[in-house]
Amino acid sequence: MKKKKGTYGYYRNNRIVMTVLSAALLGGDLVMFFVSKNYFGTTKNLFTIFAVLVCLPIAMAIVNAFMNFRARGCSEEAHRKISEHEGKLSCLYDLYLTSYRENYALSHMAVYATTFVAYTEDPKCLTKNGEAHIRTMMANNGHKGIDVKIFTDINKYVNRLDAMNRQLDEGGAKDETEILELMKQIAL
Repeated sequence: MKKKKGTYGYYRNNRIVMTVLSAALLGGDLVMFFVSKNYFGTTKNLFTIFAVLVCLPIAMAIVNAFMNFRARGCSEEAHRKISEHEGKLSCLYDLYLTSYRENYALSHMAVYATTFVAYTEDPKCLTKNGEAHIRTMMANNGHKGIDVKIFTDINKYVNRLDAMNRQLDEGGAKDETEILELMKQIAL
């Protein structure tokens, strides 16, 4: 069963799906090419042209498979700890954001009103640059004044989630679905 983007285990599941899809497409393309070459005795036929044209979508599927192997999702230990503190916040798991210079692997993110927090398990993640990238992407899509913070310490992150849940209990939350959809769109 295919998992939706933003759910726990998305990249683990998507690695398998994209690898099988890439292998099946490539295998089908090679079979079509060699069977038509054998049957017609030459490569000058419409099946060869079709096999060559199909290589572009196959290459895209292979690149997606490789990118899914690069993206590490949320670990099971972090998922257990975070899920205890999520409460009723709007959250997403397993996001891999790319920019021109760097990539940002976010294990989890939560948003409430004008506060956006995320947790990364990647020790190489440059959190300040990631925060700036997210702020820029949000501003470009009409979400200005959002406070963005990426945590590398899970204890500080779950404390922030608890604080956001206390604010949520006080009321006054605006709809965060636009921000969640934006994050799904810009993530791998």
